Amino acid sequence: MKTFLPTFVILPLLLLVSCQSESPTLFQRIEADKSGLTFANRITENDTFNILAFEYVYNGGGVGTADFNGDGLTDLYFSGNTADNRLYLNLGDFKFLDVTEQAGVSGRGRWCSGIAISDVNGDGRPDLYVSATVREPGRHRANLLYINQGNEAGENGTQIPRFTEVAGTCGIADTSHTTQSVFFDYDRDGDLDLYVLVNEMDDRTIPNRYLPKLIDGSGRKNDKLYRNEGNGPDGLPRFVDATRETGILKEGYGLGVSVCDLNQDGWPDLYVTNDYVTNDLLWINNQDGTFTDRAAEYLKHTSYSAMGTDVADLNNDGLDDIITVDMYPEGNLRRKAMMPPNNYNGYLNNERFGYQPQFTRNSLQINRQLNDSTFRFTEVGMQAGVAATDWSWSPLAADVDNDGDRDLLITNGFPRDVTDRDFMDYNVVMSRLASREVRLAQIPSVKIANYAFENDGHDIPSFRKRTAEWGFEYPSFSNGAAYADLDNDGDLDYVVNNINDSCFLFRNNLITPDHRPDATHWLTITLKGQGQNTGALGARVTVDAGSRTMSAYNHPGRGFLSSVSDVLHFGFAPGDSLVAVTVAWPDGNRRIYKDVKWDQRVTLSAMEGEPDAPRAQPTAAPLFVETSDLVRQLPMHRDCLFIDFNVQPLLPHKLSEYGPALAVADVNGDGLDDLYRSGSHFYRGDLLLQGRDENGRPTFSPGGLLGTEPGPEELGSLFFDADGDGDQDLYLVSGGSEYSLDRPELRDQLLLNDGAGNFTLNTGALPDIQSSGSCVRAADVDRDGDLDLFVGGRLNPGRFPEPVDSYLLINDGRGNFAPASPPEFSALGLVCDALWTDYDNDGWVDLLIAGQGMGLQLFSNRDGTLSASASSSLSGHTGWWNGLNGADFDLDGDIDYVATNFGTNNLYGQSGKDYVGLYGADFDGNGGYDLIVGNYALAEDGSYQEFPHHQRTDTEKQLISVKQRYERHDQFGRATIADVVGGYPEAEVTILRTDYLRSAWIENLGGGEFKFHELPREAQSSPLYGVQTLDVNGDGHPDLIAIGNDYGAETGMGTLDALNGLVMLYDPEAGDFRTVTDAEASFYVPGDGRSLTVLEVDGSARLIASENSGTTRAFRPTTGTGRYLPVPPDVQRVTYRMGEKQTAEEVYYGSGYLSQRSRGVWLPAGAEDLKMIGFDGAARPVPSK
Repeated sequence: MKTFLPTFVILPLLLLVSCQSESPTLFQRIEADKSGLTFANRITENDTFNILAFEYVYNGGGVGTADFNGDGLTDLYFSGNTADNRLYLNLGDFKFLDVTEQAGVSGRGRWCSGIAISDVNGDGRPDLYVSATVREPGRHRANLLYINQGNEAGENGTQIPRFTEVAGTCGIADTSHTTQSVFFDYDRDGDLDLYVLVNEMDDRTIPNRYLPKLIDGSGRKNDKLYRNEGNGPDGLPRFVDATRETGILKEGYGLGVSVCDLNQDGWPDLYVTNDYVTNDLLWINNQDGTFTDRAAEYLKHTSYSAMGTDVADLNNDGLDDIITVDMYPEGNLRRKAMMPPNNYNGYLNNERFGYQPQFTRNSLQINRQLNDSTFRFTEVGMQAGVAATDWSWSPLAADVDNDGDRDLLITNGFPRDVTDRDFMDYNVVMSRLASREVRLAQIPSVKIANYAFENDGHDIPSFRKRTAEWGFEYPSFSNGAAYADLDNDGDLDYVVNNINDSCFLFRNNLITPDHRPDATHWLTITLKGQGQNTGALGARVTVDAGSRTMSAYNHPGRGFLSSVSDVLHFGFAPGDSLVAVTVAWPDGNRRIYKDVKWDQRVTLSAMEGEPDAPRAQPTAAPLFVETSDLVRQLPMHRDCLFIDFNVQPLLPHKLSEYGPALAVADVNGDGLDDLYRSGSHFYRGDLLLQGRDENGRPTFSPGGLLGTEPGPEELGSLFFDADGDGDQDLYLVSGGSEYSLDRPELRDQLLLNDGAGNFTLNTGALPDIQSSGSCVRAADVDRDGDLDLFVGGRLNPGRFPEPVDSYLLINDGRGNFAPASPPEFSALGLVCDALWTDYDNDGWVDLLIAGQGMGLQLFSNRDGTLSASASSSLSGHTGWWNGLNGADFDLDGDIDYVATNFGTNNLYGQSGKDYVGLYGADFDGNGGYDLIVGNYALAEDGSYQEFPHHQRTDTEKQLISVKQRYERHDQFGRATIADVVGGYPEAEVTILRTDYLRSAWIENLGGGEFKFHELPREAQSSPLYGVQTLDVNGDGHPDLIAIGNDYGAETGMGTLDALNGLVMLYDPEAGDFRTVTDAEASFYVPGDGRSLTVLEVDGSARLIASENSGTTRAFRPTTGTGRYLPVPPDVQRVTYRMGEKQTAEEVYYGSGYLSQRSRGVWLPAGAEDLKMIGFDGAARPVPSK
């Protein structure tokens, strides 16, 4: 990325006038009196026509760009609502001439909205299709088709295009309240068809009300598709309504539409954004003249009030991504004033009525290719930094700084903050008492600057706000926008349609006559199509830039109500080159152009270039193959619905959906690994025994007897020999938030094995501990020959985040356990996982503990006694840690660690730093326990301060006195967390401040010192839970496999579901991990991932991945993971030599979140000098086989 610093000379005279000059900005606003662009979309309210009577009064107008008169300069067209549309010819040097009346394109008498510019009749000239809405009767809102008839000379010889309106003749004078329209060749017959996006505000229903979906085409808000039947004798195209026969049968409050090819099959698809409760639509072209909505298959969730959209490749992986915008504010005051309270009923209604989840924030959907024919999108808008841009309309993805990746420009603004919570409260009271005029005067009106973001170019891109640096700090009410190179200098300029203000014209100063950057270059491409599709709409252009590949889908309909330049623009960063340009033309023909040079404007034709057959990319075999038939006997995991937010309304996430656990052991003594998946509230766990069918193939079948009850929420699950009889007993931790501590369902269970896999509850073996726990881990802590236990305490139900006790239970050798916890285990915290590990190689097993609102806690074992380590390099990173595992990643002989965390794809990191504060107390002294969540947010003065995360209505559900202290929502929006908490001076407050939310691997430096390494950005896109180490590429270094997501996050933030399973390979040269693509990994776990384990089947590894309320899946590595070496029960680690490097692998009784894997190691090829080390520190003989 570059900072824009144009060269200029500061005259000495200027130094006398001012001691400092303003820093130059990338864009410069050109005032209307200089440019001649005087268009303003002015809208006047009255008693009968206003925001209270009609919600769409301020949806605004669009911008269209095209060279209408063929002089080589891009002209501008604006649509107006109560104002007439205007056409401005580009005279050069950012001066424009209004020729609307001469051209005949004013749209007078219409409430015009969207602009579609295409050569509709195939004569080589751009035509205008203007969408209309609002007016009654229908003929007053008929859409308009202006056919470009060519030029006539005006004054001073100016070539003025003349248009004729022919929508009625062509059959597309549609009257169905059109928001926007797009031309595209959906049937690839060579001419342009028409999609009409409909949005009718039906007074008979509330738009946010859940109703059965209309999917039969009968809805009044059903979009239209018109098929082009070819030109008639008069040279004009004729269209017929093909809506039903093409399958466009779902209605919605349509606000945006993008033509795209998301599955890259060469056939145009459609992405449609819908307002209110109606879901977005993803119309995939079936190549047979029909479409199927596959939004639910491709997308896990979308924006709620989705407005504009753009579809473009934002990370240069060759796959198009999706950006949609909504209404979530950046500043804390407007968040508290504008946002609705959380509502879990929306989740329930989504399931009841078959709606996809939607959340009120911008969405950035990154296209992930799973295999040659399957795609899935990962939503990372919060992580990317673009989720909050207030009441937004037009997102445009374009490379405005010519560095080789697309940046984002987003317009926003609404003249009446009708969703202001204080006004809504006022309106409820005064709607029958005050006139509409009086009430209108109470609605706030706040102008906000539009947003600009610079792309950092990563696989998961991060965008840095550049509004000020790029010159966009002009508060406005902006709607449609477009980019185009208006002066043909090689950079993109920007035009915005405003309500009640003159339009904005921004000149890009990256390249000027006096400044041409040496480091970056550019290329603009115009495509010359064949037949009636003269603009080659639907073509894909790919630029081989040497160090990167850039691609663009050719269609001008982008953003909101607008049509951008039909010239494709590419920038080149330092180190790039221009090797070749490839065009996949709309008819499937592919041509490669090798003589193209940068820093020029070129026109490419399908008749030029060389034939270029699609080249299959060389791909290695995927690292995993799904073998879920192996666990087909496991039913879908079920978890009884429990709404934690009804108990503590301000919880950041549910506490009742943390299972299931997975545990592995040979429970029936046949030498084969068996599998237990823990039960949940009202559902028993499942035990599968490994066996062989008649053909010797492995099977897993239900077996054994479990003496468990269906009531407890089983979390930690562990097989170990508790009573020393040589078989595997089972410890089950009872946890969750469904029960109070005095209930028997929260008593842990120890089940003794009879040796054949039948288990009986031992009621007297465990101390009477009242705890809602998490994990259980075993090790011989005191070297007395039996296994002792650590049991982690997770929470006190109804009193989150009050720290709770954890326990060290010492085994008497006969399976009876007594507490022997060190003092630090009292109120230790909210423990999620633990690992018995010998971090210092002294032969004594130590304890590493992870939890929520905790730093990683290390307890050193000195002769059987645990004491807290003083290692600040571990405890200094306070996180919402979930899982722990260990391996010698760098092969230096000591154990490194991996810790899974909450990640960065959330609303807590707006300040650029991780931070969440949890404040718990009986604030109001009523005997209950209250929780307030704090995070850093943007204050009115531009600083970041800690504010309550939730708005006032949510907060008063937990703490009713807040409503009394802050009578208005805007007052609460100015209250910091110190103000709110400080208002209860008598309260004894528990404070858990978290400053590190990133999943990490922790390098063991020796001497009790550790170094944190943030895992790749993909690993931060969701909360990670289960993680296992395994050498999956055969290079001798342990790699990482992880799963995650959290579908129980608070509803204002929404489901955290970006992860589909993750494989990270250790790169010894970089000394760090790199992410494997989804297609390369073929490790697909898209649901609410929890525990992850590894077991042995016929000497090879199988990964078993669980999901809460989802499927349990099995995977087999395709590359040999080495020779499997089972180890005896008393072995703690195996050491061996790899070449000159001495390394070790610990064998855990439980590792990774709620997981236990086979007790053995997979030895890499070349492993020598094997040694087994027991819990007593002594070597054991290594089996010869």
